[in-house]
Amino acid sequence: MEMIGKVWDFIQDQLLGMRWLNALVGDALGALGLDTPLRGSGARRADGPGVEPAAAPKTVTAPVPHALGIRPRELADALANGTAPALLDVREADEVAGGMLPGARHVPLAEVLADPGGVAASAASVVVICAAGARAQRAADALLAAGIYARVLLGGMQAWESAAAVARA
Repeated sequence: MEMIGKVWDFIQDQLLGMRWLNALVGDALGALGLDTPLRGSGARRADGPGVEPAAAPKTVTAPVPHALGIRPRELADALANGTAPALLDVREADEVAGGMLPGARHVPLAEVLADPGGVAASAASVVVICAAGARAQRAADALLAAGIYARVLLGGMQAWESAAAVARA
C-alpha cells in the first residue's frame, strides 16, 4: 500500500496540473478499495479493521477537461501538409502586432473565456497560441469544456520562433 502512495505521488509530481488524470487514478484506486493519498493534506485514508471509518467523502464532480499540447515541429509539419487545424491566437493586440502564425485568427483571451463556443464554433479542432503557453492553456481548457477539441502550442510563440531559428541554422 505504501508503494501505491509513492507511485501516486510520483505521477502527480510529474504530471502536475493534469486534473483529469488525478481524478481518474484516484477513482480507480478507490473502486479497488485501495488506500488513496489525499493530496495536499499530507494524510492518507485510515479505513481498516479496528479503525473508525473516515468521514463521508465529499461529492466528486466530473474532472475539468485539460487540453493536450502540440509541439512546434508537429504544427509546422501539419501547416506544410495542409492538415493543420484552425489556429487561434489569444495574445493581446500589442503582442500580435509583432507577428502571428500564417492563417491564425486573433481573439484575445478574455473574449475566448467569455464565449468559448461562439469563438470557435465552426472549427472541428483548434490549436491555441499565446506567448509562452499559459493563456493558451486557459483558453483551450475553456474550448474543451464547450465541446471543441483544442490543443495548445507547447511553449507558445517563443517555442515556435526558437524552432524556426533552429530550422534556419
